[in-house]
Amino acid sequence: MAERQLLIEKLVSELHLNVAERNELGKGPILLSEVASAILRILTNSGRFPPNAAEWQPGVAVFEGHFLHMLADGTVRLWWQRGFPTDPYQMADQGHLDFPNQARGVEEFIKKEWPRRNIDGILFKM
Repeated sequence: MAERQLLIEKLVSELHLNVAERNELGKGPILLSEVASAILRILTNSGRFPPNAAEWQPGVAVFEGHFLHMLADGTVRLWWQRGFPTDPYQMADQGHLDFPNQARGVEEFIKKEWPRRNIDGILFKM
């Protein structure tokens, strides 16, 4: 079971598994609850998901997409950002929503980041 959790953590973090890892994960879809648990573990340990994501700062390339940030009061903030196609160091769009708990923030992140319930061709289901 621990190996499966590590593979799913790698999938949600790196958005890819190699052939051997895919075979080890097995055929068929993974569970939405496994995806959510993996994200929650990483978010709890690092305060962010993905851990390398951050709000844009001038002079730094924009992290594109959605990411989660745990605030000091326990609120989970879901950010979205994108840079200009011609200048990845300039912000084109940024916004956020706050959620009262981690589970709700993770649920919304999954809906927005993977609306087709598919990560690198690996499906997940309820």
